[in-house]
Amino acid sequence: MRYLTATLAAAATLTASTIASAATFGGLTASAGLLRCTTGVLQASNAAVIATNWVEIDYCSGYTEYLTFTATSASAVQAIGANAAVYGVVVSATTTNYKLTVHTPGDDVIAVRIMGSPNTKMGFDRTAPNPGTAGSLSGQDFAPVSMSGAWIVYAHLTDEIAICPTLPRKDLFASLHLRFSDCFRYGDYLSFKIDTDRVN
Repeated sequence: MRYLTATLAAAATLTASTIASAATFGGLTASAGLLRCTTGVLQASNAAVIATNWVEIDYCSGYTEYLTFTATSASAVQAIGANAAVYGVVVSATTTNYKLTVHTPGDDVIAVRIMGSPNTKMGFDRTAPNPGTAGSLSGQDFAPVSMSGAWIVYAHLTDEIAICPTLPRKDLFASLHLRFSDCFRYGDYLSFKIDTDRVN
């Protein structure tokens, strides 16, 4: 009986340790995805550049919402959905701040994608390699600034950008995917910074 009690206690501890009890960053990965060819890259971006990407929000109910960014100033954008919103502000040539909120109680969020396309004017520029794509200069990897919730968030960059016919340098990507280990709920908060470049 004593052995059984100890075994059950150990199993409970192991199970508890795998469930997020506080907001945690699970890491950044990258993959090639679809190639976006460009004729040039500039390190600085603005709201009009960011607004060429769109947002996809996956809710825990299984519903996906497709949103477009709207510029609210020369440096700020927003994409406001039925339950959630994504905001972005360019604060320097190497840093753009984003935040995600669930603004209405109800359906919660399990994933968010800031998507690029063949006509995208923005790229997410990684820290390494540096120098990477010509014109991108120094980058800024995805980095959480403030988080609140009971989940782990994973970031993934995809859809490489290259000055064709030069091969991609593995530092510039058109799309950013965020995935949560558990539902991102009303009252939760995520803000992060990343470098956004202008692509022609």
